[in-house]
Amino acid sequence: VVGTEAIPVVTDILVPHDGGKVVAGGDVPAAADALREILGMGEEDYRRLSRNAYDSVIPKYRWDTIIKDMFRDLKQLSVV
Repeated sequence: VVGTEAIPVVTDILVPHDGGKVVAGGDVPAAADALREILGMGEEDYRRLSRNAYDSVIPKYRWDTIIKDMFRDLKQLSVV
């Protein structure tokens, strides 16, 4: 993943887990360089980057996880 600093999932989740690259918004040459860097990675490095991206996002944003978290939050807000 290559994204800008305006995309929280890139800055807060992917980059800290080494699953993507962040560039300044509107900096097309930087985005192109980041893409070239990813496309030029060796097979092992690319698989690691891809796995890190998947592992940092998918478990947190799966539909069943989102629903469970929503019900947990609603339960905490309700007055019993």
